[in-house]
Amino acid sequence: MADKKKILIAEDEEGIRIALAEELRNQGLEVIEAEDGQKALDMALANHPDSIILDFIMPKMHGKDVLKKLLMDDWGSAVPVIILTNYTIDVEVKKMVEEKEQIVHLDKTEIDIKQVVDKIKEMVK
Repeated sequence: MADKKKILIAEDEEGIRIALAEELRNQGLEVIEAEDGQKALDMALANHPDSIILDFIMPKMHGKDVLKKLLMDDWGSAVPVIILTNYTIDVEVKKMVEEKEQIVHLDKTEIDIKQVVDKIKEMVK
């Protein structure tokens, strides 16, 4: 049997992080969690998850900076990332989303947990 796909949830809002983690685990995925940007970057580079759900407004390091640092890493430049935020992404981030097919932006205010889980499952097939 294939190893479980590992997902990193980088989200400082505990309720959202817990709900996402529970639903992903119910779908048979392994989940690791980070509540701030620096921890998210450290965990991503140490654990090499199959995909990352990345909030932008987080303590210690903004998600945009996490994304930029990931893109400087050989592994990180290829990992699928869902930017899940209600932060209005700027021109620089829009360009990253357009140029890298493995980076997707989803607005927290326009999507529910099931849609996020479906997108993650699609990205880690």
